[in-house]
Amino acid sequence: RIVQELLSNAVLHAGAQYVRLVIEGLDGAVEMTVDDDGGGFDPTQAAAQGHFGLALVRDLVSEIGGTLQVRSGLGTTWLLTVPIR
Repeated sequence: RIVQELLSNAVLHAGAQYVRLVIEGLDGAVEMTVDDDGGGFDPTQAAAQGHFGLALVRDLVSEIGGTLQVRSGLGTTWLLTVPIR
């Protein structure tokens, strides 16, 4: 569901022409990177502007004990690490 939300946001909101998804197995975890060439956004202002996808993703990541990093400017990169149980 998390990756689905990130891919959807890249296409619907960022206007991305290019989206890359990389999934790697680590020792005891799975790391997923989603990056795009879209318009980017300010993660600190997303909810204030009525965009709740970031809050949804953060909640879902928290529920499964993962970590999330977001870098945005010219394009956006999401780095999600999820423990394997």
